Amino acid sequence: MSLDQDISATGATKLAAPQRMWFLHQNTSEWSVVCCSWYMVLMYRRDKPRFNSVITFALFPSTSMLYPEDFADLKRVTSEGEQKAFMLERAILADRSAAFRGPYTGPTSRTVASALQVGKTSRWWWEPLRRQMLRYASVPDSIINRNLEGYGATDPSIAATPVLAAPGIDELEPLSPQGSYKPLVTYISRQSSRRRLTPAAHAGLVKALEERAEKVGFELLVIEAEKYSKEEQIAVAARTTVSLLISHVIPI
Repeated sequence: MSLDQDISATGATKLAAPQRMWFLHQNTSEWSVVCCSWYMVLMYRRDKPRFNSVITFALFPSTSMLYPEDFADLKRVTSEGEQKAFMLERAILADRSAAFRGPYTGPTSRTVASALQVGKTSRWWWEPLRRQMLRYASVPDSIINRNLEGYGATDPSIAATPVLAAPGIDELEPLSPQGSYKPLVTYISRQSSRRRLTPAAHAGLVKALEERAEKVGFELLVIEAEKYSKEEQIAVAARTTVSLLISHVIPI
């Protein structure tokens, strides 16, 4: 979807979602042991909050998820009896470890960064996925379209150049004016988790944020994300202007 060079500002694209995704080194149910310099960690193959599966199926509900066992089945089908071959119209290979060896992924921590340097890409390459995710969470278009307001709608590659301080700044004219709603600062509290602030530090931070919100004029939301549904968390993120996540390990 994001390979389309002509994605519109509202995420319209002529490319369909991928038909299948192969995870060649990702088992669906087994445990694995990760050994570090002085300790071992027992890891389950799926993230504990199950956010990965929610996002995957929300974005690609018609895409087949295939794993090493499925690849082994395909190998047997093509090698036993009368040999056959499967031709894929388009295949994209992704290797996170290899990506971090490139010059673009390391500084940005984005696996896709190097791929975006190959050929021409649309400035709205992320919009089809972002909008699909927010629609899944029932976020209204009035909030989804906020990214078109102000300088959030400008091309980051242009905004990073000296043209910002030059007469050519008119080139960064936003697509629509900034909305009249208050900016939202969301403080994601970790007080119900193992890694948390002391009660006094947490209370002091909330008090300072409340005083600042009243003085400056922004909206403040203090939440414990684990008490929200996945859709509610996504909807809050869609409205948030600034997000704060502060934690500290308290010895027990």
